[in-house]
Amino acid sequence: EPIAMALTAAGIRVFRTTEKLHEPRGVYCSMGRCSDCMMIVDGQPNVRTCVTPLHAGMKVQTQYGVSAKE
Repeated sequence: EPIAMALTAAGIRVFRTTEKLHEPRGVYCSMGRCSDCMMIVDGQPNVRTCVTPLHAGMKVQTQYGVSAKE
């Protein structure tokens, strides 16, 4: 199961916010083509959660903007 689907099932809809306008983003394309579902996963920013498999013990954090910064 992808991370994004588990988060959605748990009621979490905002995965990141845009850098300039701070607008919320969540799942959009569900196939790894857009950047709306990017989150910080185990300290790694810009992870496309719609195509990344979920594993027990993962640390998943909201990302602010799309960049190398956490």
